[in-house]
Amino acid sequence: MTFFEDWLFLGLLAAFFYGLAAVMSKVVIGQNFFGLNPKAAALLMFVGSAIVIAAFVLSGPIVFPNNPLALGAGVLYGILLTIGNVIVYIAI
Repeated sequence: MTFFEDWLFLGLLAAFFYGLAAVMSKVVIGQNFFGLNPKAAALLMFVGSAIVIAAFVLSGPIVFPNNPLALGAGVLYGILLTIGNVIVYIAI
């Protein structure tokens, strides 16, 4: 598989899972479905994310950068992504 095909396939796969996650958030939070409150949904999202991240991290060695700015940027990315997800849950 060439570089173009590889990143294209992975991008489409990621888009599929993002879309599926959006549908599942509507099912979990929507009043016509399970109707959980956003805090409960966020906690369940955290548990699900923790399972996937743990499996990913345990699948091989981890090399952390020595640059504190890189570490901070990574943590900030996680914070911003989570804030965005919580806002989506509140909006739904």
